Amino acid sequence: MSNRSFVIECIVLCLLIATISVVAYTRTGDEEAIKPRMEGASLLIQERAEVVRGGAAKVPVTLETGTGTPSEVRYTLCLVNGVEEKDQCPMPDGLLVGIDPVIFRAEPETTYQAELNLSACSDCSPGAYVLMLDAGVATQWIEVMVV
Repeated sequence: MSNRSFVIECIVLCLLIATISVVAYTRTGDEEAIKPRMEGASLLIQERAEVVRGGAAKVPVTLETGTGTPSEVRYTLCLVNGVEEKDQCPMPDGLLVGIDPVIFRAEPETTYQAELNLSACSDCSPGAYVLMLDAGVATQWIEVMVV
């Protein structure tokens, strides 16, 4: 076998492997793979909360999972420009937010409780801030008033 035919066979083999990899990666024809893991989930949180500069507040959060397969829930919190907005903004200096628990395994058709923790340093700028709380399976917004 000549070097040229060996090189051609290697190229063909590499193209074949690449094609198989692309098909496997895109999961062509596998509609189940693109369905949400929890359908009908809802995230319940009050619309507004108030925190005094130099103080803290706690807000209850309820996640009601829908039908589907068990999945890991990872809460993320970020500041946005307004309700229903998803573009993140930098958190203002002195405003600290967190949620407990951050990560947990959720079963279908089950209710889970969490706690949103808010605190504002005494030098935090007063005003209204909108936080987006995303659980991966549901999203909700809360307006935080720093007074």
